[in-house]
Amino acid sequence: MKQKKLLVTGSAGLIGSEAVRFFSKKGFAVSGIDNDMRSYFFGKEASTKWNLSRLKEEVRNYQHYRIDIRDEKKIGQILKENRFDLIIHAAAQPSHDWAAKEPFTDFDINARGTLNLLENFKKYCPEAVFIFTSTNKVYGDRPNSLPLIEEKTRWELPRNHRFYQGIDESMSIDGSLHSLFGASKVAADILVQEYGRYFKLRTSVFRGGCLTGPAHSGTRLHGFLAYLVKCVATGHQYTIFGYKGKQVRDNIHSYDLVNAFYHFYQKPRCGEVYNMGGSRHSNVSMLEAINKIEIILEKKANFNYSDQNRSGDHIWYISDVGKFKKHYPDWNYQYDIDRILSEICLSGHFSSVAIGPSTLTLFEGAVRKRKKLPWCFVAGHVTDAFGPVQALRHHLSLMSERVIFVEHSLFKSNNHPLSSLRDIWLTWKWFWPHREKIKVYFGIGGVNMIVGGLLKKMGMNFRLIYYSPDYAEKRFNYSFLNYLYHRIDHWCAKTADFVWNASAEMVELREKQGLAKDKNFLVRSGVRLISQPPRPETKRRQQRMILVIDGFLSKELLVKLAIKSLAVLKKKFPKISLKIVIGSIKKEKLLAYIRRYRVETLVELLGGSSHQKIFGSYLNYGIGLGLFRVSSEDPAVYRDPGEIKEFLSAGLPVICSRGFLISQEIEKEKAGLVVNNQTNQVVEAIDKLITDSRLYNQLSRQAVRYARRFSWERIYNQALEKSGLI
Repeated sequence: MKQKKLLVTGSAGLIGSEAVRFFSKKGFAVSGIDNDMRSYFFGKEASTKWNLSRLKEEVRNYQHYRIDIRDEKKIGQILKENRFDLIIHAAAQPSHDWAAKEPFTDFDINARGTLNLLENFKKYCPEAVFIFTSTNKVYGDRPNSLPLIEEKTRWELPRNHRFYQGIDESMSIDGSLHSLFGASKVAADILVQEYGRYFKLRTSVFRGGCLTGPAHSGTRLHGFLAYLVKCVATGHQYTIFGYKGKQVRDNIHSYDLVNAFYHFYQKPRCGEVYNMGGSRHSNVSMLEAINKIEIILEKKANFNYSDQNRSGDHIWYISDVGKFKKHYPDWNYQYDIDRILSEICLSGHFSSVAIGPSTLTLFEGAVRKRKKLPWCFVAGHVTDAFGPVQALRHHLSLMSERVIFVEHSLFKSNNHPLSSLRDIWLTWKWFWPHREKIKVYFGIGGVNMIVGGLLKKMGMNFRLIYYSPDYAEKRFNYSFLNYLYHRIDHWCAKTADFVWNASAEMVELREKQGLAKDKNFLVRSGVRLISQPPRPETKRRQQRMILVIDGFLSKELLVKLAIKSLAVLKKKFPKISLKIVIGSIKKEKLLAYIRRYRVETLVELLGGSSHQKIFGSYLNYGIGLGLFRVSSEDPAVYRDPGEIKEFLSAGLPVICSRGFLISQEIEKEKAGLVVNNQTNQVVEAIDKLITDSRLYNQLSRQAVRYARRFSWERIYNQALEKSGLI
């Protein structure tokens, strides 16, 4: 079959990047258009360069065009050459306030840019589907004429009002105050409808409420939730404009919106309009959002209040998505407001400066903590998964006067010596202006520790901590690079004032290297504790349905072991299914193996390199598989896998490979079952957990009790105390 082609405008933005990732996983060849106009609109802090860099690294079949959607010649050339099957138009000037400053530019981008795309779409690929990301601002301020009632934390509609469940497409767009931004979006909105109805093309308009997610480059003029989270996290002041802070917005996660696009693409219509937002499922007022974020981040928001509301701003807006759900009943939400906020808070995309895939963020300390640390500098490599680097950043931001946090993308730097040199230079560059004030330096991993070690050798006065989250006897295939890796690691350990090791095996290794016991500490992986795991009766319903295996932990052969076991079990349990979070495993080989055992309908592949989203959904699963390859060359031998603890904290009994410290503890604590990496043992363990509800519930309760010992706060407080810092 011919590979389908997708064009996404605004591809480095919130919705655009989500669409690129989503449709790439569906097998599309994806092209994107984005020229980072956000940095022109809102300044460098709103630049999407960081997101584009990650997009290029994560999506292999992505083709990027840095052009302007107003450029008729280049847009025509791209559509003529590619003949796309689907076009998602998400590029826009998105701000009320900015539009008033440059109305010609605003209208040119939003209206004429859309017309340019539509005309070339009609000319070169009229059989394609055209999806336009419109806005609820096309209704102007008409929603403010609704009979709203003031409650303690929000404005609300009476329950018997026709729009209580949300505003539907019947609301008039005429005779109201739109703002110039709203007017330019109305023009684009109507154009997309007309190209569908007049020319009989398959077009759709999605009038979004607040669109949000962790890929949002939040800024003061655009990106309500992302910017609010950024302000609370970093200590910047946030201004509430009018309505007593009780204005209500429904918020839809970018994944849920793009998933709706996919459903429309499969059964398209001509010139259709849908209101699309969080509806009653996911909405929040300003005051409620601040309170929720403060709880998640454990920090008080620094905000002030202005009586003057923004012109045309909605007091209350909740979308009625009933029309779309009627047309596409298989679509549903994956995110509510609490999960959305949690993901944004934990993603940590609050950069003050971005250079390529590296970012610098300055965090102001929280005032409520009694134990105070001086200025801290943290350098680490990260993925989108929540792990030790993000947990330490969050913990220090609560306790320090200021945290200077440098993160480098692991996707870009891992196993690339030249990229590592670049990261070392950026760490040095961002440290140097603050060198007189920094009193504690955390180097997470050898590359990030090198700068701290060199500065220490130069005589700078700070405590130096080498945080070593993993280790491998064979990190590289080339012997010289492997030798260099070990020499750097050994030098970092000797140079540091204290070494934090993620596992007992690493502590023992340091002792063999001659490291003194009073500077050699065990700092195990923690867990983001889930406050309320499911009730036993809920888990019983889930245990027959879903298995979870984390591809970040398991090598390809062990994932195949899970698939082979599933093929055996499906005869006895026809409703059993397997969810695989893909880490470094090659998807093509995995799909071939799935087809070989004829379990295509029972297996779902989740995510790419990121499992940040997956963590929040563990509550919905029944059993966690934590399979390891026991080998001295595997970094897993020296890890304390936080992923398994995340399973346990969600009440998932874990089936774990024998031979690791975590396996011994799970067996001792009766929080799961331990097996050898053999099909018959994996099958027997899964069978036992599905058929024996009493055993399952016992293990589930013990799993939660065990996981609660490993809160990041407890782990880092102990480590800081041992290091004499608090």
